[in-house]
Amino acid sequence: MASTVMLPETSLEESVRMGKRIEKIFMSFPEVISVSRTTGTAEASEHVHPVCHSHYNIELLPREKRKRGFDKITQAMRQELDKIPGLAYIFEQPIANKLAEMLTGVEGELSIKLFGQDLPTLNDKIEEIRNALANIKGVADLQIEQTTGIPQLIIKLNRGKLARFGIPVGEVADIIETALNGLEVTDVYEKDRITSVLIRLSEKYRRDEEAIKNLLIETPSGERIPLTQLAEISKSEGPQTIFRENLMRRKIILCNVGGRDIGGFVQEARKSIENEVDLPPGYFVTFGGQFESQQHALRHLSILMLIVILIIFVILFSSFNSLWQAFMIIMNIPTTLIGGILALLIAGQTLNVSSTIGLIALFGICVQNDIILVAKINDFIKQGMALHEAVVKGAMTKLRPILMTDMVMIVALLPMALSKATGAELHKPLAIVYTGGFFFAIILRLIIVPVLYETMAKFAMKKSK
Repeated sequence: MASTVMLPETSLEESVRMGKRIEKIFMSFPEVISVSRTTGTAEASEHVHPVCHSHYNIELLPREKRKRGFDKITQAMRQELDKIPGLAYIFEQPIANKLAEMLTGVEGELSIKLFGQDLPTLNDKIEEIRNALANIKGVADLQIEQTTGIPQLIIKLNRGKLARFGIPVGEVADIIETALNGLEVTDVYEKDRITSVLIRLSEKYRRDEEAIKNLLIETPSGERIPLTQLAEISKSEGPQTIFRENLMRRKIILCNVGGRDIGGFVQEARKSIENEVDLPPGYFVTFGGQFESQQHALRHLSILMLIVILIIFVILFSSFNSLWQAFMIIMNIPTTLIGGILALLIAGQTLNVSSTIGLIALFGICVQNDIILVAKINDFIKQGMALHEAVVKGAMTKLRPILMTDMVMIVALLPMALSKATGAELHKPLAIVYTGGFFFAIILRLIIVPVLYETMAKFAMKKSK
């Protein structure tokens, strides 16, 4: 899915013309099956967009039937869209677009919000922030939310000149409002309706700057004076929309993040903004979008992880009736993380909600292997074996069942981890974490657990003496 934004004053006809041109660009890619477009806001749409905004739903061939992935295709499309001047765009998955708009009301994986009170200051500082983010590795589709650029005619009345001619300010303001906006003067009653009658200048005069400057204002003496002699008239640009959040004005920068995790990108972005942008007192920056949702989910998962570790510790202590043995198995949990995280790095994946869930689930399975190994060593010690002999024999005895258990899990999950089919990106991080975690569990479990067991057992014996 792609979204494009042109200048605010772009007409519907021009938006449609440009939309057809962009459709041809998308259709020129062999991986694209079809493109459908919506421009502006439909009559009963949940999206409220101006006519300069267009959505493109791009249907691609199934992943197994095309050589290039989503990232490479969109990168090629970006190179073509960059050739169109004045066009801002962003690529997203349809579901991700819905989630982003639900969370922040805007598109994109990441939104950087600048809060403040003065609109000119917000416009200046948001440009500085955009320049600071442009050089960060992984940034894509960087754009400022389009809220300015509406052409305006500014009329500033000169009170001194008005006083000289004895013309009240309110009277001139009423004439300008009537001429440009219109004044309801009467109603026309028909059989089934009432129609209001509005009086104002015709459209060709309302769009003509010279005609507005020559608008005649009558003085109390009956003299008529052109408006340009009583006011300063100039062209300018005004805000298309003024957004507020928590009772404060805000501007937003939208972007996607490619080739790296969002958390690391945000950390680097914070440092760049702090070093390169001097924000006045009362102005501050927040980060939202999918990053906000991810951080919320990871906080919940972190709490869940601590609860799981605590439950595991209680179960271990009740099983072995030994504090140091329970603590030893808990200490092995970080070694489980090593395999999962290394697998993510090798596969080029990032730490996200799916992979975090995989790490939590990996804890329980690997702890189960540790329990089996420790229980077997305890059995040999109860049979009268020496500590070192019991540790070695226990590790050798449980080598086969632990190896078989972990290899079965690896073989079962490997097709999922290597899958490139449509939708594989949802479960692929979890499968990669499982595969890497179990592979390292085979190596580390049979080395680290016996060594820790013997070391901590000797320490416990010396302490008991």
